[in-house]
Amino acid sequence: MPILAVNPPLLSEQHRRLLEIESAIAPEVIAERGTFTAQRGRDVPQGCGRLPKRPGMVLPIHALDGGTLPRLRLDNPGCRSRYRQPKGASNRLDVHPRQHERIKQPGGMRYVTEGERKVDAGVSQDLLMVGQSGVFNGQRDRGARLIDDWDLLPLEGERYSILYDSDIELNPMVQLAADRLARLLRERGAAVFITLLPPAPDGSKRGLDDFFAA
Repeated sequence: MPILAVNPPLLSEQHRRLLEIESAIAPEVIAERGTFTAQRGRDVPQGCGRLPKRPGMVLPIHALDGGTLPRLRLDNPGCRSRYRQPKGASNRLDVHPRQHERIKQPGGMRYVTEGERKVDAGVSQDLLMVGQSGVFNGQRDRGARLIDDWDLLPLEGERYSILYDSDIELNPMVQLAADRLARLLRERGAAVFITLLPPAPDGSKRGLDDFFAA
């Protein structure tokens, strides 16, 4: 699968700081994903379905079958969700391009997290990462089954750890999402673990990228 390499000028200094400093993502990991800044609404890709034509950062999701799906992080979301994916698009599992071959091989711990920045922060530390766009978005039909992308990953006899934000210890909805995913993966023969992150010093929630940045 071709890698969407991005030259530094296509990523604003604000977004580069957010990724490299605040999320502890290596520059080469950013470039290999193909993350770029949409300075104007017309720069937001529309080929996979409608996205808001507003400035932000575009983070392509890379599925194991070679498909890509743009996700948009709005600079100014207002009262709406900051992260958007094309309207009507199916949920996909995100695996960073540099890990596409390695993650299919048996052995090792695979970490399941939420969001491309957390995936890339883990990849920058050489962790095997599987990304979902939301904590419930690796499953379907109210937790009755996994989305089809899981069929592209080795499950039987393999180890997976669910690694959500630190508020999993307090948020019942995040706990429900993790419980359902763990059950579904175990039904497919995987050994499933939960990795807990400590909260930030002020008690606020912390994600994997925040953890490594700190």
